[in-house]
Amino acid sequence: MYDCLIFDWSGTLGDDFQVVIDATNYVFKKSGREEIQEEEFRKNFCLPYFNFYRRYIPQISQNQIDIWFREGFHQSYGKIALFSGTREVLSFCKKNNILLLMLSSVSSDLLIPQLKELKVENYFEKVFADSIDKTKQIQSILNKYQLQNQKVAFVGDMVHDVETAKIGRIDSIALTQGYTLKEDLQKSNPDFLFSNLGDLIHFLLQNKGNEDKQAIR
Repeated sequence: MYDCLIFDWSGTLGDDFQVVIDATNYVFKKSGREEIQEEEFRKNFCLPYFNFYRRYIPQISQNQIDIWFREGFHQSYGKIALFSGTREVLSFCKKNNILLLMLSSVSSDLLIPQLKELKVENYFEKVFADSIDKTKQIQSILNKYQLQNQKVAFVGDMVHDVETAKIGRIDSIALTQGYTLKEDLQKSNPDFLFSNLGDLIHFLLQNKGNEDKQAIR
């Protein structure tokens, strides 16, 4: 049914939440602000990420935040792992000749080593990292690969990912396993909303070869 799936990384395929909140709290500590708790972080974290930091520490430059974030990222004791079902859904796509692309806000110097260490880099035709604002990049990606909008979906875990799909006039598949609270994802009105990658695999299997996509009930 799809010729191409474009995946987000953090919160979608890669579970890096602990590392990211550790790095965020390192930034807050360096700026003199108290740490943010998980519930508040999930409620307020957004992309583009500088909007999130602007809300809490507007006096700190983006360049300084990036420097501190990297320091905190590398000092975190958290581990980055694949979500359950990641390798299965990627293998399914490769077996069925579905083009796989990645569009992520994570900087390439952090993202590429993660993909290599977790042995998933080779599943993707192209990894587009360092995306400050995905909504401004999606159309050029679709044009580059001459993709038909109705045959493409963007899979992500944040409202920004749903907005990106809408800008590109492609299907939006939102997963509630990641950074954003389920109720906030629902409000963004994605085309499909699943709990995890297992549900996505079920959806792809259920609709294999079908032109009309049916959501899991």
